[in-house]
Amino acid sequence: MMNNHCFTTLLRSMVMVVMVVMIVMMVVIMAMTMMIMIVMMVMRMRMLMVMRMRMLMVMSMVMLMIMVITFNSALSRCTATSTTHGITP
Repeated sequence: MMNNHCFTTLLRSMVMVVMVVMIVMMVVIMAMTMMIMIVMMVMRMRMLMVMRMRMLMVMSMVMLMIMVITFNSALSRCTATSTTHGITP
């Protein structure tokens, strides 16, 4: 019973994380397209490529960190609820 509850909470948190990541990705892609257009007006093409690659690397790192933190928090919450013999919130 406790394992099932823990699994449902983990699944819900995973779905929330996926939805948030998708929304963030959409916003980031829109902002990046805007910035790329502005930079194309201002700069040369080579610098634009370098900046885009750097931005993509930073964004992927931040997203991985956020996903790992959320997953760890969900796991710790599940273990805490299971160890305290099911005083479910």
